[in-house]
Amino acid sequence: MSLSLALHLLAATIWVGGMFFAYQILRPVAGEMLEPPQVILNTARFVRIHFNH
Repeated sequence: MSLSLALHLLAATIWVGGMFFAYQILRPVAGEMLEPPQVILNTARFVRIHFNH
């Protein structure tokens, strides 16, 4: 297995894990703790941080 393939698989695993965390953990907890407008802002901030870096 080449190094680039291994790095690609590692990055994909981390990305999928982050999306799992956002959907299964962050979203429900934020929904319980914050008002709806704050949930939207919090989700937008999370997505902006993880898709821009």
